[in-house]
Amino acid sequence: AEDGLTLVETGEAVDGTITATLADEESLMWVQFGGADGKQVVVELAMRADRYAIRTRDSGSPVFTEFDGVPTFEYNPDLVIEARYQPYPEPVAIPIGTANPLVDGVHYSVGEVVFRLPGKDHEFRLQAEEEKLGALTMTFHDETNGAAPPEAATAEWRKVSTARPRVDALGNRTVILDFNRAINYPSAFTPYGTCPMPVKNNSLDYRIEAGEKEPALF
Repeated sequence: AEDGLTLVETGEAVDGTITATLADEESLMWVQFGGADGKQVVVELAMRADRYAIRTRDSGSPVFTEFDGVPTFEYNPDLVIEARYQPYPEPVAIPIGTANPLVDGVHYSVGEVVFRLPGKDHEFRLQAEEEKLGALTMTFHDETNGAAPPEAATAEWRKVSTARPRVDALGNRTVILDFNRAINYPSAFTPYGTCPMPVKNNSLDYRIEAGEKEPALF
């Protein structure tokens, strides 16, 4: 207790040894210390690929205090696309890598989003995961990843989400795929992320010049 360590959830002082148990993919904002209010640094306990990890979140870090936003492309209306959604009969669990080479992941593909892009005469497909309320998320590579010039480059991969698919009178399912809403995973900002990589087939032979660019790091 003399070191000012307290539990995040209750503010109770930590005296002696404490323990916590997590299931895989769970995280716990566990203890905190430092700063005028004793909350400057939060210690996160996480379980990834059946391994425990500890990460610190320092609100006084220059990475946080000097952060001035994520660069983005100009809005591109041509990359707001009506796409077809083709669900699988059952979700498919696909092994994937993550931002940490020691941590494996699983992509639970529920179907494919099928669409066309300006200037291309073939269809593109992205495997999707289902989120809350039936929304879909696609994690993808494209030709802007790490490309030159640096001001037009994006992170190694990004993700884009849609609302729940709409069903018309004929039973066709559609979504609006807006690449202007493509965002970075947390692993684009820190080397300590365990964010999921795209499945093998989610690589677009196209420059998606929309959404977030690669962030400038310290």
